Amino acid sequence: MTDKPCGGLATSRIADTSFYTTMSREEVFERIANQVGRHNVSCNCEKCKQMCQRTPCLGTPHDILALIDAGYADKVCYTEWAAGILLGHISQPIPMVQIKSTNNAKHDGCCVFFHDGKCDLHDNGLKPTEGKLSHHDVSIKELRKEYNLTYQVAIEWVKEENFGIIKEIADKLCDYMNKKK
Repeated sequence: MTDKPCGGLATSRIADTSFYTTMSREEVFERIANQVGRHNVSCNCEKCKQMCQRTPCLGTPHDILALIDAGYADKVCYTEWAAGILLGHISQPIPMVQIKSTNNAKHDGCCVFFHDGKCDLHDNGLKPTEGKLSHHDVSIKELRKEYNLTYQVAIEWVKEENFGIIKEIADKLCDYMNKKK
C-alpha cells in the first residue's frame, strides 16, 4: 500500500479491493432506515427547509459516490464528523467526504444543493440518506446511537465493507483534482 497525496486528500492506493463485500446503495439505505425506525420522507415545511439552510445532510459512501458519478465532484469535499463526540457515541472524529456548504453572508453553512427553497437533488434520486430520512420532529430516543440517524450514516465511513467504495471515491476525487490543475 502506498500513499499518494492529492491536494489535501491523502489516498491509499490499495491494489485489490475486490475482497471487500458491499451492499448496494438501496440496501444500505434500507438497513439504516430499519435501524433508526424511519422511512423516506418528503417534507417541505419551513422547519425542514431550515435544516438545509444550516448544514448539508450526510451521505453514506454509496451516496457520495453516486454524486461524484453524476458529475458533482466539485460539490463534495473531505471533512470529519465530530458531533458524535458530544453525544458520547464516538471518541474521535470520523473522516469522510461530504457535500460542501456555502460560504456567503446570506446563508453561511447552507447546502450547496439548496436553491429557491428546495433541494436540487430531491427529484433526481441523488439525495443523501440523511436527507431522505430526516424530519423536523426528533424524539429523545433518537439521541441514542442505535436510533440516531446521523450516527448511523457516519459510521458507514468506518465499516470495512465500504473500504472499496471509499477508495473509489478517493481515486475519483484525485482524478478530478488533477484535471483541474
